Amino acid sequence: GHWPERTANHRQPALGLPGPENPTQVLLVFDLDGVLCDRAYRNNAHPHLWDTYDYYQEMFVARRRPFLHELMEFLTANRTHFQAIVWSSAKTQNVKAICDYYFPPDLFAQVMGREDCRKYWLGPEEREK
Repeated sequence: GHWPERTANHRQPALGLPGPENPTQVLLVFDLDGVLCDRAYRNNAHPHLWDTYDYYQEMFVARRRPFLHELMEFLTANRTHFQAIVWSSAKTQNVKAICDYYFPPDLFAQVMGREDCRKYWLGPEEREK
């Protein structure tokens, strides 16, 4: 397979995985929708989401998932043990906008969206296809 040993430049250890740069950290990858928040297009949002949303953007509404605050506290308190990233199938600009709203700026090592999928998972030979 092409993961987790591959990275964007193929010379560095994969983000968050044990290696010379971070021998004890474990990589935690969080999806945005359904894990960190519930998010929907405004015109397709369930009525319950309309009743409880705490994020509103031109096309989307969202709400934090239960215990999100406790998760943020845990990740902050355990930075030496875990490196957390957000990786979503949503557009990167939308993922970053929600993360900027919900989370402190330094909580996640990276915030990535659908445009980043090919960059991180496919090696040079697959990118040419």
